[in-house]
Amino acid sequence: MMYNINIFKIPNKNISMNFMPISFKGFKGRSKLLGEIKRYSMYEVMFFRTNVELHSRRVEWITEELSPFLVRDTKLDIDKLRILCRIHDDLEVITGDIQLGRKIYTMKKKELEVIEKEEEEARRMLAAVWPEEIHGYNYRELLSEARDKKTLEAQIMKLADRLDAFGESLHELYSGNTCFLQHFELPIGVNPVKLYTRIVRKTQENYPLIGHLMDGRHPLLSLPERINQREIVKKAKLPNSESIEQETGCPHYDAWKDITLKYGGKAGLKQLTNKIE
Repeated sequence: MMYNINIFKIPNKNISMNFMPISFKGFKGRSKLLGEIKRYSMYEVMFFRTNVELHSRRVEWITEELSPFLVRDTKLDIDKLRILCRIHDDLEVITGDIQLGRKIYTMKKKELEVIEKEEEEARRMLAAVWPEEIHGYNYRELLSEARDKKTLEAQIMKLADRLDAFGESLHELYSGNTCFLQHFELPIGVNPVKLYTRIVRKTQENYPLIGHLMDGRHPLLSLPERINQREIVKKAKLPNSESIEQETGCPHYDAWKDITLKYGGKAGLKQLTNKIE
């Protein structure tokens, strides 16, 4: 096992869980390749542009932060969950990052079928060049599990994946990036924050194995409220090392910032305050 639990009874904020780092020994070039894939590539300007490597780490951080609230699921394999978080987007090394908005609103059925076939081929290719196992788990099976989202671990991973994307897009709004209000390819009124608000609110419906976790005991385990995006952008200022720690009144965004600062340290602070575009 890759973790030590000092208290393992009633989940609460005092539970201490110390996780060992996940080793990708033998996965030659993986981190660099993921780091070269830009997030939200359909948007011309993203003030705090992230990459897939950073995203996968933050997805892991989110599950680690939520772990005290997850351990009540006695069947939960936290080791597998953390690894799924890190490898869930590995296929993008070959396929690239295809925006969710495009998948939902602009792509036709045949296009989505082509993507599905390309992803299956990517799974085969990666399984052939990288190690068969990671910490005792079969790598190709993990990639398939992340795709199918039928297990408890995969559904929690997907929630954390959505929560990080939600946090990224909220950060752009609260920093004043008007580009994230509308994209010409998407229907009027549709943007990342609105899309992920809707998706997270449907967690109980779309992922029945984890619906009971959305009980509000942590901000990220609550249903997000709709916000006045244009008013937020209008009043927004670029964050600095002091303002980034101030509460905004948006629980999901504040929790996402806190996790980035807590687990990312100085690098996390830089990610949130160093405008690159």
